[in-house]
Amino acid sequence: MREDRLEIPSPVPLENRRQATGDRRFEPAMQELVVRNPPPRRRVSVMTSTARSGPQRPGSSVARRLSPVARRLSPVCLIRWRARVLKGLVAALAVAGCDSFKSPSELGAPQVIAVRAEPAQLAPMGRAKIELLVAGLDETPRVVAPDSLIISPDVARLAAPDGGAPIGMDAQAALAQLIEHTADGWFVVAPSEEQLALVRQLAGLAADAPVPVPVRATVSIDGLDKRADKTVLLGQEVANPTISSVTIDGAEIPMEGANVTAGKDIQVRAEASGGVGVLGFSWFSSIGEVDLFRSQESKLKVKKEPKAGLVLVVVRDTQGGIAWKQAPVTVAPEM
Repeated sequence: MREDRLEIPSPVPLENRRQATGDRRFEPAMQELVVRNPPPRRRVSVMTSTARSGPQRPGSSVARRLSPVARRLSPVCLIRWRARVLKGLVAALAVAGCDSFKSPSELGAPQVIAVRAEPAQLAPMGRAKIELLVAGLDETPRVVAPDSLIISPDVARLAAPDGGAPIGMDAQAALAQLIEHTADGWFVVAPSEEQLALVRQLAGLAADAPVPVPVRATVSIDGLDKRADKTVLLGQEVANPTISSVTIDGAEIPMEGANVTAGKDIQVRAEASGGVGVLGFSWFSSIGEVDLFRSQESKLKVKKEPKAGLVLVVVRDTQGGIAWKQAPVTVAPEM
């Protein structure tokens, strides 16, 4: 194997210099290091002063002259660079402020909050109206009909509960016949028991299994097109859950609304029943931020400025049942 010699700078011990030169003055010195590397190879020779004894520090003038590229790639430089980047990000976030990141519980952006079928599940030959709970820039939730309602494109990915093949084209075509549009709005209409049995067979479902009908609703909110998906189950009629009360600090909110103090923390809680399985809760508000907005009971941090607003709670069960209730709340100036 051919050997190449790479000459690198290194100080020579003082005693060696004295023996070689007979002089006590510092002179340039070279030390050769034999390096075995695969081709291509080349000889590099760097002269350094022996005015300093001992190993050179990474930040010394010699190290800087040797390799600017190595300096840029050194671990120390990388750590310093990352520290500068992180410092810049922290400064940018400080300038932006936490107000740029709104809580999901705060109203004020165009959104579809919930999609409800009434009733939640359908018996054969039943009919369910589809309604949307939406909110816009005015922070006021309202119930509207969809602009359009179709079978969701995701229906092709539905499979039998036992992990069977996805729903075929025949089953998809049969489901598409279950949407109806009239002057009163959009509906999902359940077929007869015989037709439901045929859909179960085409979809590979059990004989007594509910038939899922995934629908996609679209609506325009403040000039923006929004969409929302929902699955309506066919087989037997099941009602939506009901919300019996919404309270602030343990007191039920009356029909005319409640008064709270600006900048104060309040406890909100909802009571609900019915539906299928465990009920889930979601809170929304235009008067402040709800701390644990997915809990039945939570803390609401009221804004500091006086205003008229509301508190909204949405309740969902495990099979598509849904209910909502909103209550007016007025934020009074802090005494």
